[in-house]
Amino acid sequence: MGHGYNAYSEEDLQLQRLMERNSMPEANAKKRISAQMSLERKCEQAHFVVENSGTIQDTREQVHTCTVNEIY
Repeated sequence: MGHGYNAYSEEDLQLQRLMERNSMPEANAKKRISAQMSLERKCEQAHFVVENSGTIQDTREQVHTCTVNEIY
């Protein structure tokens, strides 16, 4: 069975990214986020957690580390 990954970012950044990516009004974006499982619960259930508030390179390094750890 594969491992679950969860990428998370600070709540304000998550909201901003969703609004920009989907051209979504703030109220709709907040509603969509609130309909999801909480970030805390997602992180508890994931095998690997990637903090996604930094640069793309930071995220790539974390994913690489998770991948290496999954193999060994």
